[in-house]
Amino acid sequence: MLLPGSHFPVPALNRSVVLLCLCLLPLFQLQSQQPSTRLQAGAAAAELQADDSMIIAGGITGYQLQGQEGKLRCVAVVLALGPQKLAIVACDVLMMTRQVLDPVIAEIESATGISRSNVLINCTHTHHAPSTMRVHDYAPDTVFTRRVQEGIVAAVKSAASKLGDADFLFALGEEKT
Repeated sequence: MLLPGSHFPVPALNRSVVLLCLCLLPLFQLQSQQPSTRLQAGAAAAELQADDSMIIAGGITGYQLQGQEGKLRCVAVVLALGPQKLAIVACDVLMMTRQVLDPVIAEIESATGISRSNVLINCTHTHHAPSTMRVHDYAPDTVFTRRVQEGIVAAVKSAASKLGDADFLFALGEEKT
């Protein structure tokens, strides 16, 4: 995928987000009243900070780690075709509930004008991030959950502010050995 003003692929984007964009693009284009309008895209990420006091989600029992080995992020892509906008977000967390996400989607709609029906939020289902919901016998970490909510909004707002002409490109290959 090439982003505005770039002539190189953006490897930092989660591959599943890019694939999802490609799958949803035909549906998105059908909604446009102006088929000759150029596709615009913007992308951004917000880093999520965890600390050693937070319970890591995904196991039968919660556990704690010392230090954060890799980055946890919320990655957003915003697509626009004429007046229609679409936001797709991937979050490095195990899972989240509608109770956590509904206020986030309302804030995105208010801040960017992207309709709540055009916002998709995906969790990467990592077992290496603090808990964002009740799982097994441990509760969500309220501080980290708030950071995820803020990260989603920040990533979408930043991506929406970076909209520029874009093209979706792909290559198809075959290895016959």
